Amino acid sequence: MMLDVRQSKRLFGLVSSGEVTAKLIGYFSIPALKTIINVNDLILIAAIAFIICLYFLNRLSKQFGTSQNIQSNREKEEKQENLMKRYLKSDFIVMLSILSFVAIITFTFIDFSFQSNLKLRYTTKEEIAGFLALFYGFNKIATFLVKVFFSGRIIDKLGVKNSLLLIPIIFLLIIIAIILYRIISIDDLLLFAGFAGLLFIMELSRYSIFEPVFFSLFQPLSKKLRLFGQAVVNGFLNPLALGIAGLILFLLIYFMDQVNLGFISYFLIAVLIAWIILVIFTNRQYIVVLQNAVTKRYFEGSELPVQGKLIQSILIKKIYSQYPEEVIYSTELLFKIEKIAKEDVLSRLLKSANTEVLKYALKKIEEFKITGLESVILELINTDKPSVIKESAINAYCSNTESDVSQIYPLLESDDMLVRQGAIKGLLKNGGLEAVVLSGQQLLRLIQSEDRNDNISAVEIIGDLQIKNFYKPIIKYFEHTDINVVKAAIIASGKSLNSRFISYLINFLSHKGYSEIAAKSLAEFKNEAIGEIEVFIKKSDIQDLNSNQFVRLCLVLGNIGTPEAHALLLKLSVFPYMKIRNESILYLRKSSYKANVNDPFIRDMFDQEFEHAAWIFNALHILQKHKKEESGLYPALEFELLTVKENMLNIIALQYDTRSIIKAREGLLADFSERKANALEIIDNIISKRLSSRLSIQFEDIPIHEKVKLFDSVYQLKFATTISSLVEKIISEKDKLFNTWTIVSAITSVQELNTTAILPKIIEFTSNKIKIIRETAIDCVSTVLSYDEFKNKIQELIPEQDKREIIMSKNQENTLLDLEKVIILKSTSLFIETPENILVDIANIIVEERVDSGKTIIKKGEMGTCMYIISEGEVKIHDNEMTFAFLKNRDFFGELSLLDPEPRSADVTATKDSLLLRLEQDAFYELMSERMEVAKGILKILCRRLRNQNIVINEMKAKMKA
Repeated sequence: MMLDVRQSKRLFGLVSSGEVTAKLIGYFSIPALKTIINVNDLILIAAIAFIICLYFLNRLSKQFGTSQNIQSNREKEEKQENLMKRYLKSDFIVMLSILSFVAIITFTFIDFSFQSNLKLRYTTKEEIAGFLALFYGFNKIATFLVKVFFSGRIIDKLGVKNSLLLIPIIFLLIIIAIILYRIISIDDLLLFAGFAGLLFIMELSRYSIFEPVFFSLFQPLSKKLRLFGQAVVNGFLNPLALGIAGLILFLLIYFMDQVNLGFISYFLIAVLIAWIILVIFTNRQYIVVLQNAVTKRYFEGSELPVQGKLIQSILIKKIYSQYPEEVIYSTELLFKIEKIAKEDVLSRLLKSANTEVLKYALKKIEEFKITGLESVILELINTDKPSVIKESAINAYCSNTESDVSQIYPLLESDDMLVRQGAIKGLLKNGGLEAVVLSGQQLLRLIQSEDRNDNISAVEIIGDLQIKNFYKPIIKYFEHTDINVVKAAIIASGKSLNSRFISYLINFLSHKGYSEIAAKSLAEFKNEAIGEIEVFIKKSDIQDLNSNQFVRLCLVLGNIGTPEAHALLLKLSVFPYMKIRNESILYLRKSSYKANVNDPFIRDMFDQEFEHAAWIFNALHILQKHKKEESGLYPALEFELLTVKENMLNIIALQYDTRSIIKAREGLLADFSERKANALEIIDNIISKRLSSRLSIQFEDIPIHEKVKLFDSVYQLKFATTISSLVEKIISEKDKLFNTWTIVSAITSVQELNTTAILPKIIEFTSNKIKIIRETAIDCVSTVLSYDEFKNKIQELIPEQDKREIIMSKNQENTLLDLEKVIILKSTSLFIETPENILVDIANIIVEERVDSGKTIIKKGEMGTCMYIISEGEVKIHDNEMTFAFLKNRDFFGELSLLDPEPRSADVTATKDSLLLRLEQDAFYELMSERMEVAKGILKILCRRLRNQNIVINEMKAKMKA
């Protein structure tokens, strides 16, 4: 069951050779046994053999059956029901079932025809037993020899279809010969010989060819469906076919009072014709299933087996497909075949009309240095092909040292920038002295140009050619005023890899528009970047560092993944900022860092997270005691706890088998207690008892107050006992221990406490660099100042008049506070399931846009690069005079542009004065690169909306039909 298609075709012929040997011994022992015992008593020997078989089956079941998963009857029934549904939905499996059914009926009728003639030839039981013993004995010898030495070769030579067709065709010819012989002769001896020969060939071909090929047809199916299908065929359909064949024969004898071999012969002809037709249709379905198996990779192993003739022929056909993805993937598989002629395959791809296929073929020609296709490539350059194809063709043409590169010289002056760019790259990379001089002059012109597109082309050429020492233009463009030129320079720096770029790239990590591509380029420097990164970290002011910049440095170090990078990540794992610590631990795990099981540094890291988790559990317990579960602080702390738990698991994964820990993580963070229990059991058998006991208290489903008691009694951990003390802890520790949203929630909760003790610390937040914290602090203090009993005390805390004015005034940068933006985002269906600490980051990149009534916001056909959320007002979605929908507060539109920028499909116009929140694609992409939860949430909601739209469409179709 674990073999691939080719292995099964070769080896299934050998699998049942033991059965043939046993039958051979049994048949040849009958002539000797019948001289000793009565023929009727042979059944006793069969019964004894059957009992011995049951004994060994029982032993095997006890020895090897205990490793199987124990399932409830209900689970087994549900699985069988699901498999049966899939079984019946598969045309291929149904065809296989019918084919097996017809084959069994054929075999039964042939066997019956022979037995009927045998009774006419021999009269006594002893004669019949002796003849059958010798007949089947010699048949099994022939079957054994064919199965062992020839079966695999025959099947490989003929293939699946011809192997299955061979048997019914031979049967058909023999039966036709028997019918013709009966017409011209009445010699019973030759007639008997004909049926004997038919049965002999049937037995031989059935076990040596038909069954091995038939069961190999199941191999491309998924493992469960494969096993289930074979069980249904062998255990249900084959016995059913035997029963139906027996019933038909009984009815024939009953109504005709004799065995009519002529009628049976004609019946067999009809059945064999049906067999041949079924083989043709089954083979067609087999090809489809095999192609799907190639696509879905059901085959065992990490790579597809592409050496078989059948699969190779499928792949060759696929390069003629109309789908570019199929063509490219099939070509990649073909190139893994040693003897495949790459130039022939690529020559065929160059005739494709698809741009992606042509680009791929030209890239491969350049990669493999294929010769002999120069004229075809030159034709692509000189014909009316897209610019991107011409650029690739020029590079492929110049990569061949035998090409006449002077043909490319005129293209250096082309008005088409891509063509000119391709000519410069191709000639600089592969041309002679003259070519290099001419193309170098053109590159200098692009560098010195005032046109930004020329500048972008220049740095792209420098990057693609990986000219390490040609660094000055890239550094020059780092300071360009055009964002696209700067981005092109950053990308080129990651290809050129000059060490002078490293410090610039580190600084770009703090820029929202450049940080993602800067991180990718910086990681390309590998260990060369480590020294400068370490120097930057040491020189950074702890009080004034950019945490997002350090988070991206963790990403860079994780992508570098060398021991030197790991050493620096370990230093960052004890950094006095929670966000940086979390990211460093995550990227240590992702980059496969492994520490010693008894490493004290890792143990201390785990203990710190454990104590922090204990503090959060205690804080949740205090909020529960005061019935504050509905306050904003409670869910914020729950998210903090989830983060700490993930940190603890990531730390354990640094010491123990990462794969097992990550698998257990899925169960531990699930909502099902049974899964948690199973996951904890896995963890308990992997890690030390010390760590296991600490993890158990975190994840087991016991009430929070009982966990707090355990922290107190077992671990002697003492924590705050009042809401004021836990709020003060959060505000004091700030982002050293807590995320932004938790700090915001703590500041907001101060208004409910009616205490002035924490206000001095809140005032400090009014100048915080994080906008939402600053705004929340100003709003909190302004609210408190409205209470008469607090005014005098607060004024004592703010002696400077100008400072008080800052506190008392509301931020005028935008109409909405970031806190209000978070509330708006959370109230939309798109972000309703996104945690607030992530919405804080989204609120930070959202731009407010006021729109007057009647103004067009989006025009049909223009490229979409942003989405809008309606904070106030109303808009309509329309195409000219046709209105599709009116959208109001908290609705959103253009969301697909965040994932796939395409031309807008309709106009959007404001019907009232509106306040919109605009989310740009570039900023959103950057956020998604750091926060996968954002992408998951968006995709989840979009899928849900798509399903709802499908339901609406189906309902409309049903109404139209009615």
